Amino acid sequence: MEGNTKTVKNISIKFLVHLFAILGFLLAAPHAKGLENHFKIEPARKISSEDMNCNYQVEDFGRYCYNFEYPKLIIMNDSEPLVAFIDEQSNQLIISKISDKASHVIYSASGFGKLFWDKWPIVYTKDKIIYLSVYSGNSSPDKIKRIKFYQIDAESGKVNQDQLTFEADGRCSLWSIFPYKEQYLFIGNCNYICKKQLASVLLGGNPTYYQNALFFLDEKQKLIRNPIEEKGCHNVFKQEYEIDDSDGIHAVWVKEEEGFGRGQNIIHYSSSLEGRVWSNPLEVYSVSLEDSTDYNQLYISLAVSGDSAFVLWQDRKKGISLSEIDRFGKVETVKISDKKEAKFNPMAVASTIKVASDKSGNVYVLWAQSFSKEYKLYFKARIDGKWSSEMIVNQGSGRLKLPDMKVDEKGKVHIAYIKSIDPEEPNGKYGCFYMSMSP
Repeated sequence: MEGNTKTVKNISIKFLVHLFAILGFLLAAPHAKGLENHFKIEPARKISSEDMNCNYQVEDFGRYCYNFEYPKLIIMNDSEPLVAFIDEQSNQLIISKISDKASHVIYSASGFGKLFWDKWPIVYTKDKIIYLSVYSGNSSPDKIKRIKFYQIDAESGKVNQDQLTFEADGRCSLWSIFPYKEQYLFIGNCNYICKKQLASVLLGGNPTYYQNALFFLDEKQKLIRNPIEEKGCHNVFKQEYEIDDSDGIHAVWVKEEEGFGRGQNIIHYSSSLEGRVWSNPLEVYSVSLEDSTDYNQLYISLAVSGDSAFVLWQDRKKGISLSEIDRFGKVETVKISDKKEAKFNPMAVASTIKVASDKSGNVYVLWAQSFSKEYKLYFKARIDGKWSSEMIVNQGSGRLKLPDMKVDEKGKVHIAYIKSIDPEEPNGKYGCFYMSMSP
């Protein structure tokens, strides 16, 4: 009798274990399914006119900065999104406001063709005003540089113009500006001679290296460099900067170090409260360069939210990962996708990956793959700490380049990109497109 009682108890316990497992699965399944259906994908629409051509055919050659990466999405509070893009046909910068069913141009300016890289505009926003900045470039024989500022009211399109004159080191180039407190941050790079490699000149080598730089203006209107890392015999590529809600500055960059036989590409991250003193560079990821064909092997994108910085990076041979860095320097990395760089990648310098975050700590990642005559746009999100699966949110014939992504205060995802019009002519005319994903 006692043996039968134990048997019944064992069966009951096993039954309850299986029952709770089934109930747990059923309770979890709707939540997971709901997460996959968290977004309603709106169809993409072309916002450039038929006579425009947005194909930046020379963006890959000798470009160490990201200022040329148009289109750019502009999100300001609860207002409708704006998309800034370049029409190579007319050499115009165009800013269009996107509504639910249409788009209309609120501002346009000429003189921004692909032969005038230094004059390409820098677009940013502050206090509901769009700032458009045009840098005079490095052609001036003296050290005096000029930046023209255009303040554009997003609602009325009214434009106010101002100019800033300052002195800069001739070794340094600028390509971006951020409004910071009561002044501006200037972003660029400076070239240095590596004394250890001066002898390489005899063998036809070049001991000049380019390294990242951040600048403030002093009281005499002279540009003062604030180093993020020590000078060295290395190059820096693909700098990204973000300013958080507490005026903290975050930077991520790819550092190329040369070695005996082969070098390394290293992703570094650093932060600063005032831009004067930076934290020690934190190594996020590194990869060995097997040969000269591994040049520029890593892509990066940066976003900040609360006490965390999010670095999305792609190893062209291993796939895409996301590293979250907290204020103590702790790094947690998750694999986003095994997708490697497509064989027919139309970009060599510009990034095809983007990361965005919101004030709730949700993270959104976007990446593109373009093949010979077709493209796919992938998306993944972490909402309330749970990741969705990898989703294809757009695909079709032709090639897609330069995707940009922003998330507004309501959690709506905005995406802009340029795409070839004729699938049979992937290097022909391109149009600018916009799409959105509503929660």
